[in-house]
Amino acid sequence: MDPITRIAELEAQVREVLAVVAAKDATIADLTAKLQAMDVRLSAMQRRIFGRSSEQLHDPGQQVLDLLGKDPLPFGTAALTAEVTAANQEPVVEAPARRQPRGKRLGRLPEHVEVVERVIDVPAAERIGVDGRPLMRLTDEITERLDYIPSHYRRLRIVRPVYGRPFTDGDVQPRVVAEPPAFLVAKGLPTDALAIQVVIAKYADHLPLYRQTAIAARQGVHLSRSTLYGWVEAVTTRLRPVWDAIGAEVRAGPYLHLDDTPIRVQATNRCDIGRLWTYGVPDAVHLRYAPTRAGCWPHDFLRGYRGYVVGDAYAGHNILFADGDRTPVACWVHARRNFDQIRDQEPEAMAMLRQIAVLYAIEKRLRDDRVQRAWTCTFFAVNF
Repeated sequence: MDPITRIAELEAQVREVLAVVAAKDATIADLTAKLQAMDVRLSAMQRRIFGRSSEQLHDPGQQVLDLLGKDPLPFGTAALTAEVTAANQEPVVEAPARRQPRGKRLGRLPEHVEVVERVIDVPAAERIGVDGRPLMRLTDEITERLDYIPSHYRRLRIVRPVYGRPFTDGDVQPRVVAEPPAFLVAKGLPTDALAIQVVIAKYADHLPLYRQTAIAARQGVHLSRSTLYGWVEAVTTRLRPVWDAIGAEVRAGPYLHLDDTPIRVQATNRCDIGRLWTYGVPDAVHLRYAPTRAGCWPHDFLRGYRGYVVGDAYAGHNILFADGDRTPVACWVHARRNFDQIRDQEPEAMAMLRQIAVLYAIEKRLRDDRVQRAWTCTFFAVNF
């Protein structure tokens, strides 16, 4: 065979082999990327199922269950670890805890509960001694139990005597009668106590109105759900000034926290998803319902507000900062969560978590200092 032809054939074979090798390398790279992605998803899934719900960093000295055969705290930097430890170990003066009374134990009945005494005495015939004389009462054996009086309905009959002169013209001697009492539900059956109880049971005890109607029916009181709806509306209408005042207090501060929570809303033959927008400051929280998560709802509430708004990276919040009146402040929890999810795969993620831990330690020290100063001021105001 001609040497030139042979060389050409060998070069062609080499190119074919290189092409096959390149294709296999690409396949290996693709499979490796998929394997790494699956490893990340598996780690996240096992963390959700078996791991702690808290996103705090584990103490390296604690034993941690390693489900994937990996170091739970890989790539930790000694400098940042020492800095976090030093920040956490700074002495903080705490308010002295109130000493528990001697003999008080867990499970003891609370002191503010009404005490009703029930005396169980022996018959008089058994209080005669062996010598035939009456026995003296030496002491008492006292035991206490927690009792409960089931709630019940009653009819409150309001009587207003009418005074006047019989067989006398009302223009000459008008009749005198006391003014009727005012109720939250002006024209209805409930007293204020019952209307408020319905609202507390619904919103504080999470007892829907249809269950409250069933509870009332067991006592022979039949109330329709629409009737209870009217009572709730009447009470909330009277509470509207309080709600408005809380909203004004939230907008008056230099900063506020903004977030939204999905809630199910009953509709005709279905359940819609609404949003409960939360506006919070250290001493107050203002809640507003909206049918959607559109950014127009917080924008309308915060119209004219000039300050800092702490929130997540939701794109719907961008409308709040378009006019420049408000300053966005990112939420550390949301930013930190992304690093926490990949801390087992990326060394930079663990280093960032440790740096954030230093900031958290500083914030904790500042909060403790404020608590200590507030307690000291209260102590001196009360005792001196």
